[in-house]
This record gives sequence, structure tokens and C-alpha cells, in this order.
Amino acid sequence: MRNSILNGTVRKTTGGKIDAKVLSVAVDKKTGEMFYGISGSKNNPTRLNETHPDLQKIIDRKRVSETNYPLDNCGEFNTINHALLNGNKITDLKMYTINIKSGEFKEMCLNCDSMYSKLITIIK
Repeated sequence: MRNSILNGTVRKTTGGKIDAKVLSVAVDKKTGEMFYGISGSKNNPTRLNETHPDLQKIIDRKRVSETNYPLDNCGEFNTINHALLNGNKITDLKMYTINIKSGEFKEMCLNCDSMYSKLITIIK
């Protein structure tokens, strides 16, 4: 997926090149299904129009962002949302997040860490 973003195969919904910084991938430990999420909400090909009710509850409990971004902006959010709307359980997910440009592992931001780190397994 990273290479597809970098070489322009995967593009914004408007057709432009993706300039997001973060890519997350989750694998369901029980089914082996994979889910992807790119950070950002505008023209993001991994962004869905609907938020799963369980994920919305997590966001509602958090209420206030600890960063300059909305709580639903991150690649982790988009990845988890795909999985939940597919019928998978959040506790069955193993997630790995990278910086798209460097390809290096990226720690969760303060928001994602407080909302998801106790629910999913983080792969480093």
C-alpha cells in the first residue's frame, strides 16, 4: 500500500496525489483480514462516510483532542472503522503504523494512544 501511495497508484478521491503522513494497517488475529487507513479526512480514499457506533462511542468518551487534529483524523481511526464496519472486533486487531515517506514505524499520537492502545495489539 505504501508503494502504491508513493508511486501514485492510490490517489485522493479527487485524483490528486496523496500527501498524508501516516498509513496504518490492521490484521484481524482470528480471520486474517487486512484493513488499511490513511491519515486525514478530506479526499481520503480510505475514509468512509459512516463511523461505526462503537468507534463513535470511543470518540465521544474522549471528547477533546490532545493534538491539533480532530479525533477522527488519524490512519488508525480509518483502519479501525473499516474493520468494525466489516463486522470485525476491535480487540481482535493487530495494528502497525508507519510514516508514509520514510516507511518507518510511527508511534500513535496522544489521541490514538489513549483511545485505542488498550483495545488493540500494537505491532512494533
